[in-house]
Amino acid sequence: MEVTLMTADSLDDLKETIDHRADQILDAGGTDITVAICGWRSDRKIVVLEWFDGDDLQREIIGHISSPPTETASA
Repeated sequence: MEVTLMTADSLDDLKETIDHRADQILDAGGTDITVAICGWRSDRKIVVLEWFDGDDLQREIIGHISSPPTETASA
């Protein structure tokens, strides 16, 4: 399995995506925006935005960060 590591440029792209989406959420009246990094898959960490629309919690997957490959110990 080939793993693509995040570069500074790809992290900057993710940050820009988060900033842009957060602005859209705020403009639509959303509040309490949170960015969370979740370990939902072994090969990548999923990045989500959470916010409130009134009293309703909203969640949206916004991107991912590739995890570095793990090394296995050999006997």
